[in-house]
Amino acid sequence: NAEYMGEARDNPLLAKMMKLDMKKLDKLTEDLKKLDIPKVYKSTGKEGDGAIPMFQRKGYLEKLGHKRNTWFKRFFVLRDSFLLSYNLQKSDYTVEPTKCIYLGKCKLETQQIGDRLHCFAITTHDNDRFVFSVGSEEELREWKKDIEVAKIVTHKNMVKLAVENQCIAEAKNITAIVSTVSSSALSIFSNPEYIKNTPVTGGAEGWLRTPGFNIRCGAKIKTHKCFFLLRDSHLLMFQSGDELKKPRGVMYLIGTTTTELQAEEADSFHFLVASTHCSDFIELIANTETQRQRWASACKVGSRATYGDFKLLLKEHELFSSFDATGVWTPVDEQPIDMDEPIPLESHPKLDDTTIQGEELEPGTFQPYDSNGNPLIRDPDGKLVDAEGSEVTPLTVRYNASGQQLDQYNRLLPPNAVPMFTADMQAIGVGPDGGHYLPDGTVIEKDAPHYDATGAELQPEVIQAADAIADQVGVAIKVRARMKAEGAGPEAVDVLGRTFRPSKDNKSDTLINADGVAVPVMTARRMVNPQGEVVQHEEPVKESMTGRLVIKSEDEHESTELGNVEIDENTTLGDVRTLIAEDMRAHFPDFVFVVNYVSITKDEERTHTAMACLPEVLVRGLELKKIEAPAAFTKKVKELSLYEQAKKNEAAEFADIMARVRNGNFLRKVQQ
Repeated sequence: NAEYMGEARDNPLLAKMMKLDMKKLDKLTEDLKKLDIPKVYKSTGKEGDGAIPMFQRKGYLEKLGHKRNTWFKRFFVLRDSFLLSYNLQKSDYTVEPTKCIYLGKCKLETQQIGDRLHCFAITTHDNDRFVFSVGSEEELREWKKDIEVAKIVTHKNMVKLAVENQCIAEAKNITAIVSTVSSSALSIFSNPEYIKNTPVTGGAEGWLRTPGFNIRCGAKIKTHKCFFLLRDSHLLMFQSGDELKKPRGVMYLIGTTTTELQAEEADSFHFLVASTHCSDFIELIANTETQRQRWASACKVGSRATYGDFKLLLKEHELFSSFDATGVWTPVDEQPIDMDEPIPLESHPKLDDTTIQGEELEPGTFQPYDSNGNPLIRDPDGKLVDAEGSEVTPLTVRYNASGQQLDQYNRLLPPNAVPMFTADMQAIGVGPDGGHYLPDGTVIEKDAPHYDATGAELQPEVIQAADAIADQVGVAIKVRARMKAEGAGPEAVDVLGRTFRPSKDNKSDTLINADGVAVPVMTARRMVNPQGEVVQHEEPVKESMTGRLVIKSEDEHESTELGNVEIDENTTLGDVRTLIAEDMRAHFPDFVFVVNYVSITKDEERTHTAMACLPEVLVRGLELKKIEAPAAFTKKVKELSLYEQAKKNEAAEFADIMARVRNGNFLRKVQQ
């Protein structure tokens, strides 16, 4: 990777093609090299511990069969963001597992099934569902606790933590000081060029040739084309026809090195991923130098997208949040990480940035629960409703998943602060600029009367305590803005820093806010600039553009054109999904877009402009079956039909999640 970037450094045209200037190129190269800095772990002496933390939990679970209503006993290993199953207990877990469940953004529910009282279900981000049973309430509690942690140990959250640490340092004006104590080995996760060119899912995916695990290429060695999926710290290998949950092989990337290899063939681009702690390795062959560089970088980053490194960034966050410039600080890289010390419970809701409906939370907000522990969810119109489907009033007390009280806009209440209202019980919110507002943009002066939920007037010190929300939301908005990959469009927000909901008429003089309420454009709308600052809205000058985006899919033999969509400067990949979903349904009932060798999330689709993908974008399904292309389609963007179809989809998803909420599957304990 360094050699390739060296070529770009000497070749201005190549650097321009890579969309990197020379200073940024040097910084990116330097940060990639730092990934080789060794980690320090505190060994506990337990089985599986030592220099490499192998897992957070292991043990037997009973799993309900997908096709038969039968329970099977399997041995499971919870490692970073994956739950791996084996038929029998293994000592090294290097063989291929019978199941490989990715926990990032999963939903975790508790259930009672027949006479089995201690069951839980995992619904993955791909909507695959797995049901498990344990023997006691204590086992259930321990597995759930560790899975709740595992679901946040992802590449996206490592980027989020690293960028947030950077923003905290800037907000406290201590950037120069904290550079001496930060985790330099993990600086790649906050590198702007890396973020710009890498969707937040991270990793890589695609077809590569290989002779297999622990076999080197040679004159008489046959290679096979396999599909590889690198997600967080695991490299998964599949063959044509496989489902993407039953890998033929898995390589854990912690402690690995990635080396480019010279090949006799001019059109073969070899690289070797090898463990420095055991004999495992795999030699891979890319189709192009660009593909090899993308994969080599992804493997290096994946070797640090681990539970231990996640805790390292959390330690850094703790230090920066309470930083005292007069203190003496030990560099974070030199602080041993105790693998037995649990990640603090309050970190869970902060980093779990999606609602139980799978929607991305607004910056600085949390999934809310009522005082009985039932989740509050958004109906298709954006209204917050309870388990009975009744609209929640501003006076409803709400909590996050850890039982901490929230304000009426679902932001964490600072110490000594309470929800604030006007005399007629309209909820007052603190904006990222520190001002006090109603959602329509009406300014409430700080020295004007503020009231609590009982109607009692608040003391000035209580009102002042709420102002700390501004810093929380301001940092969260900056983090979200800086995490956007190339191709993401600008974002309009209201005075509280929340995005607006889609509406039928984009030229109306009102907008629909996050609560489903129409608010005036002139007073309510702000804009987030590229630096993450909330500024007065100015309509961006957009050059009118049109194009035709080709939709393609690949199997082990070829790429196939499925159809094309006529797009303009406002079209997002989310719009493209809505347009082509019906045509894709027969052969791709579930599909993802692949951008720069990474599948992107539906949240990213909503802001990723389709023009940035021209001339073509790849899609893939959840099975690697031979492509049977649908009849070639040609689509044209029609805003009204897009809106109406999106509303239908939202209504169906709401009905499904509401049924599970009413069943008590998402109940939480909250502090009273």
